[in-house]
Amino acid sequence: MQDFSELDPGTFWRVLGSRAIGMTLVTSGQGERRAGLIALSAAHVSAAPSTLLASVEGSTSALATIRDTGAFAINFLASIDRPVHDRFHPKSGIKGAERFEDTHWGQLKTGSPVLNDAIGAFDCELLEIIERDNVAICLGRAIAARVGDGDPLIFFKGRFGGWVGADN
Repeated sequence: MQDFSELDPGTFWRVLGSRAIGMTLVTSGQGERRAGLIALSAAHVSAAPSTLLASVEGSTSALATIRDTGAFAINFLASIDRPVHDRFHPKSGIKGAERFEDTHWGQLKTGSPVLNDAIGAFDCELLEIIERDNVAICLGRAIAARVGDGDPLIFFKGRFGGWVGADN
């Protein structure tokens, strides 16, 4: 293991990349006012009451939509959803409602877009936004959920892959 005495941004991201994460898409809005982004992170806060958080870059249109609607959905991407991930990645150049084209979407209670192929999704009412540096932590109460099928889309050390399960 290599130790680092200073945490520059490159080292910070390299260390974070050493843990495998399932790719998460956060969506909000309806119709032409839909917005979404690949979350920096998403996690549960509490099971009772069911509370989740999503870390969102502060400059995104998705954050403005979350503020305006008071709701968001957290979609856990399946391995087959790599094209969806790529459409929502900032480097794609695709913006706004155009990101939702060529993909099948539904909704649960708040009206936030829920990806039909997602292996899991939570529909959340916004509780609070905590702003820190250039990131907004959106806390939401999960009011509906759906579980799908498939394997997760995983990101690890700069590469994408699927999960290889083991029978234990």
